[in-house]
Amino acid sequence: MPPPPPSSRLLALLSARRPPPPLRRLLQIHAHLLAAGLLQDFSSLLAVAYALSTTATATDARTSPPSPLRHALALLSSLPASAYNAAIRALSLSDDGDRHGHSVVRRCLPLYRALLRSGTARPDHLTFPFLLKACARLREWGYGDAALAHVLRLGLDSDVFVVNAATHFLSIRGPMEDARRLFDRSPVRDLVSWNTLIGGYVRRGNPAEALELFWRMVAEDAAVRPDEVTMIAAVSGCGQMRDLELGRRLHGFMDSNGVSCTVRLMNALMDMYIKCGSLEMAKSVFERIEHRTVVSWTTMIVGFAKFGLMDDARKVFDEMPERDVFPWNALMTGYVQCKQCKEALSLFHEMQEASVVPDEITMVNLLTACSQLGALEMGMWVHRYIEKHRLVFSVALGTSLIDMYAKCGNIEKAIHIFKEIPEKNALTWTAMICGLANHGHANEAIEHFRTMIELGQKPDEITFIGVLSACCHAGLVKEGREFFSLMETKYHLERKMKHYSCMIDLLGRAGHLDEAEQLVNTMPTEPDAVVWGAIFFACRMQGNISLGEKAAMKLVEIDPSDSGIYVLLANMYAEANMRKKADKVRAMMRHLGVEKVPGCSCIELNGVVHEFIVKDKSHMDSHAIYDCLHEITLQIKHSADLLSISAAGASYNNMASINRPIVFFTVCLFLLCDGSLAQQLLGQSTSQWQSSRRGSPRGCRFDRLQAFEPIRSVRSQAGTTEFFDVSNELFQCTGVSVVRRVIEPRGLLLPHYTNGASLVYIIQGRGITGPTFPGCPETYQQQFQQSGQAQLTESQSQSHKFKDEHQKIHRFRQGDVIALPAGVAHWCYNDGEVPVVAIYVTDINNGANQLDPRQRDFLLAGNKRNPQAYRREVEERSQNIFSGFSTELLSEAFGISNQVARQLQCQNDQRGEIVRVERGLSLLQPYASLQEQEQGQMQSRERYQEGGYQQSQYGSGCPNGLDETFCTMRVRQNIDNPNRADTYNPRAGRVTNLNSQNFPILNLVQMSAVKVNLYQNALLSPFWNINAHSIVYITQGRAQVQVVNNNGKTVFNGELRRGQLLIVPQHYVVVKKAQREGCAYIAFKTNPNSMVSHIAGKSSIFRALPTDVLANAYRISREEAQRLKHNRGDEFGAFTPLQYKSYQDVYNVAESS
Repeated sequence: MPPPPPSSRLLALLSARRPPPPLRRLLQIHAHLLAAGLLQDFSSLLAVAYALSTTATATDARTSPPSPLRHALALLSSLPASAYNAAIRALSLSDDGDRHGHSVVRRCLPLYRALLRSGTARPDHLTFPFLLKACARLREWGYGDAALAHVLRLGLDSDVFVVNAATHFLSIRGPMEDARRLFDRSPVRDLVSWNTLIGGYVRRGNPAEALELFWRMVAEDAAVRPDEVTMIAAVSGCGQMRDLELGRRLHGFMDSNGVSCTVRLMNALMDMYIKCGSLEMAKSVFERIEHRTVVSWTTMIVGFAKFGLMDDARKVFDEMPERDVFPWNALMTGYVQCKQCKEALSLFHEMQEASVVPDEITMVNLLTACSQLGALEMGMWVHRYIEKHRLVFSVALGTSLIDMYAKCGNIEKAIHIFKEIPEKNALTWTAMICGLANHGHANEAIEHFRTMIELGQKPDEITFIGVLSACCHAGLVKEGREFFSLMETKYHLERKMKHYSCMIDLLGRAGHLDEAEQLVNTMPTEPDAVVWGAIFFACRMQGNISLGEKAAMKLVEIDPSDSGIYVLLANMYAEANMRKKADKVRAMMRHLGVEKVPGCSCIELNGVVHEFIVKDKSHMDSHAIYDCLHEITLQIKHSADLLSISAAGASYNNMASINRPIVFFTVCLFLLCDGSLAQQLLGQSTSQWQSSRRGSPRGCRFDRLQAFEPIRSVRSQAGTTEFFDVSNELFQCTGVSVVRRVIEPRGLLLPHYTNGASLVYIIQGRGITGPTFPGCPETYQQQFQQSGQAQLTESQSQSHKFKDEHQKIHRFRQGDVIALPAGVAHWCYNDGEVPVVAIYVTDINNGANQLDPRQRDFLLAGNKRNPQAYRREVEERSQNIFSGFSTELLSEAFGISNQVARQLQCQNDQRGEIVRVERGLSLLQPYASLQEQEQGQMQSRERYQEGGYQQSQYGSGCPNGLDETFCTMRVRQNIDNPNRADTYNPRAGRVTNLNSQNFPILNLVQMSAVKVNLYQNALLSPFWNINAHSIVYITQGRAQVQVVNNNGKTVFNGELRRGQLLIVPQHYVVVKKAQREGCAYIAFKTNPNSMVSHIAGKSSIFRALPTDVLANAYRISREEAQRLKHNRGDEFGAFTPLQYKSYQDVYNVAESS
């Protein structure tokens, strides 16, 4: 035996933070220690090394070495608990696995059992933190519960380390209530305690509770200060909530409280901003990171890909100094999601050239790309690669393979893969059922569906689409009815448009057009183009011209730009021998030069996908391709079946494409010549914008409301402009446009005007604004000091000529509502220390707007930064109005030089619409005496308003001509002042109305506003808006909101939180209940004197109805009807939460009366 190594070397071998030596080497070390008499000194370290050894025991006992774990237990048997603790700690922190795939972490459990049985050692407060950590990693809930029982038995439940470990274990085991209960009852807490519970809430998808706990920690526990781990959890929770304003608040909290901005925290901030839709802020954080990690780069790639900016994502990818598999997967996923599958395949080839080993996510992305392209050869190559490299055949990978083979036409291989997968989930079954259905194997698809049910798998909406499609292909009406019924009766799944379209298509193909039409009429939502398209195709197949015309009318009404509808309509006429009508359609399309959008075909050859469109000559072999096509054409001409083939081909080609643009007026002209159908269409579309507030002139459907958040933001030099999705039907039907602006300190929103009237609510901050009314004098003038001289000299007169003078400016603060009539230019400046946050609601259906119904901002200065990078639709760059004029005309008009005229055009100004004023604005301010005069004027004005003053239109003032005229009217009014509240309940909240009676300029704007502050758990009485739509914006807290339409259907039922917006249509009934933190919101109304009708409480409609009417209407007793009327006592608007005891007194008073 060689001499033993020195003790220092043994110590290094056994205690180094790296994988332990192989078992053979450990046995040699063990022998050396025995020989040298040093085993007692090194037994603890040697036991840990044995426990961590990844050498497994062979199956043959005669040739296998002794188990490493057995050696560890033998060495530990005579040692104190600290040795066991060291081994358990090392194992719980290990990420390795042995050759058979068994986790090394699992060895903690026999070690702990050995500790309990040793008799010489006993678990202590250092044992359980790592034991519970191991149980959490292994999902060994039984062992973990037993360990918790031992904690209580040994009296360690007051040790903060043990309590924190137990909280972590319970937060993973679930439910979170157990972890919260332990946290609340714990007598000791430290920062780790807070971080553990906050992180647990975020992991379990409860971000609201996590953030609530975070703010509670900040407010209550002065002994602890948030650190990096705290902020990562809080920021991650904010990302789950998609709350951009809260994210900015957390970011500001970090900066103001000196939280160390580590790379991990900055990465979490980037991820949060991306999830909240602010790519610009994410990019700003990314640029501030000095030492970027792979996670930093990958997060930025994911952000650009999410917004569809794949060129920018590729640029970031190319700039990475080093890459592992994750950025490759992120970029590839982005290509696949953006339907750029050829780029995804090219990226994989680059990945191979870079010798980067792909993983399961790479393979799933590749298979998805092959599915979209129909690239079977490439998909088969991926399959062979998976088998060759023995990648784990997971459920996700197997499902992707089935989907790829099915969509690429090899259904037999898909079935083979399906049978080979050892584990299947509902998505796997769904992929197989849909694949069989699309290939016409209806019976097999239905059989798989029934087997799936028998095995206990729960189908989802996609599964039912597959099985209904199978029934449709095979004409199985009875089975289709059965499955369609099962969705609601057994699985309680909501039927979507696709399910109805499948069922209607099935009934139509089978000739049950009456039943199909009845199903359309009984749908809970308004049918869409897919449903009417199914009816239309069925009518064409069955020759039902009248119902087919009705379906065509509906399709044109939904999407008048879809030329395919008219092509199919012409074909239906032709097949019914109505040649004149068919010819009129085609002639009109030819006359206007409308052509079908060419289709695209893909062919895969030797693993390369080639794309072709009609008349395409971009391919490198196009000449050879067209020569071959010419030869085929010549052969067809010699065929005896030429005529029949041509006729069939013409019919088929007319059906081939149904998504082609055409001017709606074209079809209207044709249908006008054709009679009644044209009259119906034109009757609905005439004077579409004639009235700004007439129901739904465009067939608006308010059948499903939603909470809105900004979908994109445009960064300027000193602020951000955030846009809501005004292309959404709810905004278009309501006739409003909403923008949220954030103006940083010393930020100036440049002068501009809009084609619609606007109301602006100041959510945060203070500043100065200056609406400029045309034809009004400059009442703020800078005085020239004459120094006692009776007359001015010529030079002084010239100097006085250029002294500043301007119209009145208005100082605003948080809670102010600013009214801006259409066409009135205004600017805004932040002279405070915090950002100004303002919400702009513009009424584009206002009578003052005679342009098209979309918001148009006319810039007097600067240029808007192009938002095209943040949206997918094309939008041209916005420049100021002087950009369109020649410098010569501008120079002559203003009497300035050409150089100054070019400055007016701001051609190279890239600052955006909000610019920074480095030294602040120098503005004229009134003297104190003038302020006193203004206060006196305001007091007299308010007294005069009480007498019934109203102003109805431009130029009309009060009778004496001295009060609020067009030039002197107030443009702002504070709506947050509690003293101005119209209704107030000390236990529920307050409501403040702003209308033309107390704010006359609203007669010009034709809008009004209501500010509602609801206290904790308070309820706002159910009501409907009598004469206006309502745009609700949550400024603080959260509220549960329900909205019901005229059919008694709930069109919105959800939670609104800070920064979200909800549109409530006129006459729809709404009820709001504040959550634990209360709620505040402002509602913009599309009427200067909006009115609401409350259902409950004082002055409600139930109070106005006779008791007998209520009793007979609802079939209740008179006593119950009396309680229905009076249960809320004298409360009006905001209702006291029922849990308050004081409300019982109100109830008793109502009962006795």
